[in-house]
Amino acid sequence: MNNLMGVLPDGTFSLCGVAFSRADMAWGKYPDISVKEAWENSPIYSKIKSSIPNNIEGICKKCIHKNSCKGSCIVNNQETGGSITSPNFLCELANKAGLFPETRVINK
Repeated sequence: MNNLMGVLPDGTFSLCGVAFSRADMAWGKYPDISVKEAWENSPIYSKIKSSIPNNIEGICKKCIHKNSCKGSCIVNNQETGGSITSPNFLCELANKAGLFPETRVINK
C-alpha cells in the first residue's frame, strides 16, 4: 500500500472502493487536486505510508510476513481494531487461540 493509490470513477483518491462509503478514507478528488498532490500531501495517505508496516500492532508486528502482508486490509483492521495499525483480526484471533504458526513468528 506504500506504492498504491486508487482512483474511483468520480475522481476520488483512495486505497480502494472503500471511499464510496467511508469519506474519511478518501484523500481528495481529481481535478480539485492533482495525482501528485494526492500522493505527496494527503494527511491520511501520509499516515498510512509512515505507519504501515513499521507501526503495525499485535501478532502482525512479530510476523515474518509483516513487510509483504502489511496486516492485509487496513480498512478491515481499522473497523475491527480501531486503528489502521491494528493487526489483521483473523491472525490476531488465531494467535490468541494458540493457532498462529510459530514458524511465522519472529522472536526478538
